[in-house]
Amino acid sequence: MLKIDWRAVACMAALGATAMVPAQAALVTFEDVAPSLYDSGDSFSSGGFSFRQAGGFGTVDTVAGSFFGNVPANPTGRYYSGFNDGGVTMATGNTRALLLGGFKAAFLPEVPGFYDLGEEVGRLVAQYTTFAGVTGVETFSLGGANAAGLFSYITYSGAALGALSQPLSSVTFSACAFDLRGNCVNPSINVAQFALDNISAEVPEPGSLVLAAFGIAALGAVRRRSAR
Repeated sequence: MLKIDWRAVACMAALGATAMVPAQAALVTFEDVAPSLYDSGDSFSSGGFSFRQAGGFGTVDTVAGSFFGNVPANPTGRYYSGFNDGGVTMATGNTRALLLGGFKAAFLPEVPGFYDLGEEVGRLVAQYTTFAGVTGVETFSLGGANAAGLFSYITYSGAALGALSQPLSSVTFSACAFDLRGNCVNPSINVAQFALDNISAEVPEPGSLVLAAFGIAALGAVRRRSAR
């Protein structure tokens, strides 16, 4: 009978679990991007990651110099804004995987002060493609308006990311707006607008995803062996 040194396997599992040391890690704050206006298809980079405007148009704004006066209720420095039902696609800019650790987003009202206190207008939409080529969508609540009709940033990280926590090839952030039936839709007469900031992201070392997967599988084998 073939004997397996389970301690060696466990060691490999531990190595796999620690293999996800990032080759690149950043908190994308957009502070390294000059205030700009982007049409569909335009691209820019921030924090070492690539961004491409996906439909509509977008801006990198500052609190004091917003292009259209639409700002989050609790702004901090520069941020990306998506307008006219458009969005932005984030990727590594190479063939490596993208690992998201978190981000913050806010709904941007078309006219500040138009919405009532607590009124929810839309959601953030994240269309993703995994590193394995699987596509999907995650949506996130953007909360209700404050007394001034503005919306505050909401931070998402950890389990709140859902499927976005797995290795990705790319993710496109956009927004949807609620219609009279309560459905969140896009296109939505150009009112699906959002702000995005403080994106925590990493790029793992080449081959570490495979090693980590082997490590996890090996740990499962050890547990099954111990249970017998």
